[in-house]
Amino acid sequence: MRESLRRLASEEAMQPPRRAGRRRCAVELIDGETLDLDVQRKAKGGELLDLVCQHLGVDERDYFGLQHAERGDPRVWVDLNRRLSKTFKNSPWEVRLAVKFYPPEPADLAEDITRDQLMYAVRRDLIEDCADHCCGEPDHRSVLDNLYSDIVTALQAAAKVSRGGSKGVGRGPRIVGWNKHVSAAHREARSRFHEWLLSGKPSSGCVYDDMRSSRKVFKSRLKWCQDHQDQIKMDALAEKHERGNFRTFWKTTSKMNPRPGLPVSVGGVSDPKDIANLFRDQFNINSPLGPARTMPNVETHVQKMSTRFTAKEIAKVIRSISRGKSPGHDGLSIEHLQYAGPHISRVLAMFFTLCVRHLY
Repeated sequence: MRESLRRLASEEAMQPPRRAGRRRCAVELIDGETLDLDVQRKAKGGELLDLVCQHLGVDERDYFGLQHAERGDPRVWVDLNRRLSKTFKNSPWEVRLAVKFYPPEPADLAEDITRDQLMYAVRRDLIEDCADHCCGEPDHRSVLDNLYSDIVTALQAAAKVSRGGSKGVGRGPRIVGWNKHVSAAHREARSRFHEWLLSGKPSSGCVYDDMRSSRKVFKSRLKWCQDHQDQIKMDALAEKHERGNFRTFWKTTSKMNPRPGLPVSVGGVSDPKDIANLFRDQFNINSPLGPARTMPNVETHVQKMSTRFTAKEIAKVIRSISRGKSPGHDGLSIEHLQYAGPHISRVLAMFFTLCVRHLY
């Protein structure tokens, strides 16, 4: 008896003292973790939401809210203007951070942390609700169609922006003979130009004259190279042949030979989309059993499904695919995925998992 009383006293001494007028609150975050907070008993729901958003570093709190369980419904919204003590009777107070609404355009969000939280919410709402069984909700298929369209549109737009921004300012086609005839004059002209800038851009004097003369020499050599491209190429070939470098000689000669161009039309069709449709109709196979059902009967697939794609598996597959292949019907090639950044593997893993869950 004494031993048990001594043990009970030691356990009570180890616990932190509870301050009067405060309650412990357990908040389930969107990513599944639990956050323990010590809030005032008279605090309102909005004050608790501010503490959670402050802990996560989220400033755009209008998209989020708190949920709690009430009468068997686990998704009752907490009134942000009401005291928490009037909503919860037992301690600890248990709430769940959730998204109230999604913005029409993700680009409207100002912070990356908000985008991450919304992505976690989408994954929790879709994957957990359809986690272990086949889902037959027809609305979910439209969500998958919109998600696929958004992925394709985002990758195509990113490719256009990156391709447009990769070009250097003022760069044109490659000039044959640049290193031999123009490079030295170009370096001299740039050096004189920087010297003229550091001197305050004078309009006369030795610095100004040197800048103008070096630029004139550079432009004249560049113009000569542009006007004598064929001659420079032939001189380079003759030099390779004279030195006995026949491997490079024949390799360069084969590149200069004109190759036959692509056909103007296929089957009387010249537009790329019409050609693709022509091939689709040519190799289309109609089943003698008739059209397939638009939606399988998911009631016969009530067994649990363990198939789930991970971001690590998707990233490994993307890295292993060789480049230089033709794009698919959506216009995307493997380069779109390999240069899309680290987030594409997580998005595709979620998308493929949802497709399997919905037998899509």
